Amino acid sequence: MSGRSVVLLAIQRALQEEPNSLPKETHTGYDRKPQPDLTGTDDILRRFSERLTMVGGETHVLSGDEAVNCILRELIVEFKDQIVLLPADPELERLGIPRLMNEVAVNRIQPESSSLSLAAEAAMGITTAQAGIADTGTIVLIHSSERGRLSALLAPVHVALLKKEMIFPDKITFLAKAQQAGLDYSATSQTWVTGPSLTADIEKVLVRGAHGPRRVIVLIYSTDQG
Repeated sequence: MSGRSVVLLAIQRALQEEPNSLPKETHTGYDRKPQPDLTGTDDILRRFSERLTMVGGETHVLSGDEAVNCILRELIVEFKDQIVLLPADPELERLGIPRLMNEVAVNRIQPESSSLSLAAEAAMGITTAQAGIADTGTIVLIHSSERGRLSALLAPVHVALLKKEMIFPDKITFLAKAQQAGLDYSATSQTWVTGPSLTADIEKVLVRGAHGPRRVIVLIYSTDQG
């Protein structure tokens, strides 16, 4: 009997087995109910920070717009005269991030209007994050355009600005809250990021930054607008 025949016979026998003999479905742990009352609390913020740190990310907890500008200035000054990606975003405009970048003299470009080759030379990307998932230390990025994701994925350093009240206990709570608010993300370009890019594809050697940023910094802030 040829090797092909052996494989086909094994498949045929497997298909003829009784359903009860198949392995039971693995429990995922995500069948619990949403926990909206915990969203944005100090405990959830602490859990988010711990989880993100465990996977190699960095967090800064800030109060007010001025604190956001101060820590961003410290981060950006490291990349003076280098390219920094900054997408069009009303919240980044409100915080005065474009003005800050001009003061520090970095080469600010918008990925939506620049060439891919130029964007690929960027040393840093700055974005907002629309949600944080405390259980895994994940940030959720909703993109207004396909090129908008370049700021989060292309540069070696990604800085994400996340409002404290948008940190959810788990993904179930986040999705339930979005549904209650009438938001449908099913057809929206989005990226869920959990820490820096890590891979061990080659000889099981852990490599950081092979498929994305080597460094992910999340600035968790409460705004002057409350």
